[in-house]
Amino acid sequence: MQTSLNSAAYALQQTLCAARGWEQRYRELLQIGKQAPNNEHIRTSEFQVQGCQAKVWLQVNVQEGGMQVLADSDARLVKALLQVMITPLQGQPLEYLAQFDFSAWLAQCQLADHLSASRVNGLHQMALALKAHAPLA
Repeated sequence: MQTSLNSAAYALQQTLCAARGWEQRYRELLQIGKQAPNNEHIRTSEFQVQGCQAKVWLQVNVQEGGMQVLADSDARLVKALLQVMITPLQGQPLEYLAQFDFSAWLAQCQLADHLSASRVNGLHQMALALKAHAPLA
């Protein structure tokens, strides 16, 4: 079941891909982190992701219109990467999360080749945590 990208994910992908080089893409990421919603209300032990260098919190809610994923971090770049990771999930059915390929998505956004091994590992842990925090279908 491959669902097409929602409009926000498509716009995000276009913004990142339009950046001329890694430095501009990095500046775009920092701006995304700065503009990310304030989700400090999920900063509880229940939603904290273990195993990340930065503090990360994730919450997955399922509503009639699909998933609503909330994310927060104490580090702006991580907060931005979280926004990149969760934007394609918004409004999608819960089953979409189980089959979503986060690595392919990062590559489509032209981010995969520019992240350190530890950052990629952290994102992998966040992807696993998203799936673990999702309510059972």
